[in-house]
Amino acid sequence: MIRERGAEVLGLRFTHDPLCPRERFSTLAAAFGDAFEVIEIDSGPQNTHGFTTKSHSVLGRDRVDTPGHPTAAATERVLAFLRAKLR
Repeated sequence: MIRERGAEVLGLRFTHDPLCPRERFSTLAAAFGDAFEVIEIDSGPQNTHGFTTKSHSVLGRDRVDTPGHPTAAATERVLAFLRAKLR
């Protein structure tokens, strides 16, 4: 089993992303259990950051590099995760 190998996974998605449905993360959660860290950013109607329901690229096109913004926070978490795992 994947969990027994000590793998850890960090997953990022927008809540209404049609290209990355919630079921995909449910499958990963079942496979990795507590070793799967999820960051979901609200992209529903009326969200406070203006994301659309088609927002997809948390670290790319839809990223906003403003301190305190959820995509900036997600970027910082990814960098910290990589630093910790690659040392």
